[in-house]
Parts: sequence; structure tokens; C-alpha cells
Amino acid sequence: MSERARAEIKLTPSEAKAVRTALTGQIYLGDHASLPMVCCGPKCPIAATCPLQQIEKAPMGQRCPMEMALMGTWKAQYEGSLEADWNDKVERQAVMDLVEADILSARANGIIAVEGFIMENAIGISEATGEPIFRKEKHVALEVKDMIHRRKERLLKSLILTREMKKKLGMGGGDPSKKEAELLERARKSREREDADTEAHKK
Repeated sequence: MSERARAEIKLTPSEAKAVRTALTGQIYLGDHASLPMVCCGPKCPIAATCPLQQIEKAPMGQRCPMEMALMGTWKAQYEGSLEADWNDKVERQAVMDLVEADILSARANGIIAVEGFIMENAIGISEATGEPIFRKEKHVALEVKDMIHRRKERLLKSLILTREMKKKLGMGGGDPSKKEAELLERARKSREREDADTEAHKK
């Protein structure tokens, strides 16, 4: 941020540095930079599973440090597993889309851990008693997880197709068919692990 711009909106040097850092993250990570939740303490939908909330250290009003740490870890893991080129904007976007899917899945797991697999929805009012009538249904968080799993599979297939196209155009190397088999196997194992985690929460 320029000195003139900083003066016009009256930022201190430390505040200007914070703005520069935020802008750099936005440019580098795109819309994923704003993915981590803003902490709302006990009002957070997954506060019951948050270790910081349990010790009364939740950073109210700030980005969730747990999600930020997970994003960094999972980003590095995907880069290594997929041998992603971080200088390639398409591959960078694919990696961050996968990280986003994992973060959203983790949030869904947190909700399931607190609320369980079944939810009760009001579907009407009893004419006899005037009391609401509830119907038990699969928790919406489970449906969200299914959507996320399908999205991850589509993302991996899209990445494979992009690499195949680059190979045809002489822009990359490697055996795309082998890569496809490896990536799909990793996606399958990832889904099995997440399903196992969900079953563990159920118990």
C-alpha cells in the first residue's frame, strides 16, 4: 500500500502491513484466502468440538486458527501427492479447491459430532393437539458430505484432463493414464478415511 493511500485512510504502519498481507494472500490464493471461518466463540456451529473454545481461548472476531493451520497442512499434502506445480495457476486452483472441500467436510463432521446423524424437521401441526409434527430425516450435513465427495472426484478428474491436454499440446510430461489411476485411488482412500471418521463420530 502506498504512503499516500495509507495517509488518506489513516492507517498506522502495522495496520498497513496487515492490509498488504491480506491482499497478498488474496492475490496468491484467490477467493480461498477468505475461506477460514470468522470465530464467533460459543455461537460457532462447531464450538463443542473446538479445542480453543474448550479452554476459553477462542479468538473472537478473527479467522479460525484451526482452519488456517489445516489449510496450510492439507495444501502441502496435496501439492506433494499430486506433484502439483504451484506456479501453474490452474493446478494451484485445483489444489486449493480440494483443500476447500476438505475444510467444508471437516465442518460437516464437526456438526455431525454434535448433532448426530438424524435430525427432526417440523412438517406440520397436529389438528388434535396443536403440537408440531416432526419427521426424522438424515442430517443435512451428511448430504453435504456426499456433495463434497462428488466434487472432489470431479476436481481430480478435471485436473487429469487438464494434464492430458497439456501433454497433447507438448506442455507437460508424464503418463496421464497412470496419473489418473493413482489420483482416483487416492480419492477413493480419502473418501474411505472420511467415512471411517464419520462412523467413529456415530459411535
